[in-house]
Amino acid sequence: MQGEKPVYLIGIIEHESEVNFTMVLKLLQYITYVLTDFVKENDKEYNEELEKTGETKLKLSNSKDFKLPPVLPVVFYDGGKKWTSSLNLLDRLLRKVDIPKENIDAITEKIYKRRFVDMFNVEFSIKDIREEGIKEGIIRGERKSSIEMARKLLIKGISIKDIVDVTGLNEEFIATLNKKS
Repeated sequence: MQGEKPVYLIGIIEHESEVNFTMVLKLLQYITYVLTDFVKENDKEYNEELEKTGETKLKLSNSKDFKLPPVLPVVFYDGGKKWTSSLNLLDRLLRKVDIPKENIDAITEKIYKRRFVDMFNVEFSIKDIREEGIKEGIIRGERKSSIEMARKLLIKGISIKDIVDVTGLNEEFIATLNKKS
């Protein structure tokens, strides 16, 4: 239809003659390369059209209304053995069960609780990281404030036991502050 913008579907065809256990990662790389190139070409056309005519119907890739086209990856396999590699990237990722519990921090825990596709939702990821950062900042600020209060109370000659009660800091830490004062 004249006047309407084209709709794209990008296809990727990969040929394999042996089982490739990194195929899902390889496809993810191909999709990323293709979409990165699509963005570059779009922005180049946008700038050229804007420069030439002073206006354009195209959207810059960093604008709210810009949409990426769907990408359909297809693997053509003609190997002699049955394909045994997973078709799901999640199966190739290190999972919570593969990692000792003591090595998993709060943010990693949140990521593992999500479905894989949600990991690509940058808005959620940034929000979570900011929330964790804000919480951590508040905790650090409160601790810094407690330490400052403990120093002032030590200078005034308040007992370490009373300072522990007021600040929530442990006795050993306040004793080290006392030595430094």
